[in-house]
Amino acid sequence: MKLLLVDNNKAIREGIKNLLRRNSEIVITEAFHSLLALQLTLENDFDAILIYTEMPIVNGSDFTKYLLIKKPKSVIIGTFLDFNIESANQMTQNGAKKCIHKADLNTLLLEKIFQELHCCVPVFV
Repeated sequence: MKLLLVDNNKAIREGIKNLLRRNSEIVITEAFHSLLALQLTLENDFDAILIYTEMPIVNGSDFTKYLLIKKPKSVIIGTFLDFNIESANQMTQNGAKKCIHKADLNTLLLEKIFQELHCCVPVFV
């Protein structure tokens, strides 16, 4: 499974990578800003894209809208904080499969999301 992880906070990216490293079948590509993420998604095929709703330059909602025009089969999952609930709602309205609170980013929730999206389901040990 190829996952693009997009967050401007390095600690968040590292935490998510540490959760997912337990499964050697997940190849993680990182982007620290949304323009880089857009470039990567247009040049590569990812099974899923995990992006923070409040990314600088291009927010998660606009990213979702644009990418789904260019690549309509993209699987986009948003992450948000308490004060970003409206952004999370806008992302799902624009086509994101799910938006989850950053505090809930744990292996069980990620596994459930991948199952729901019918992607390659990561096995967490």
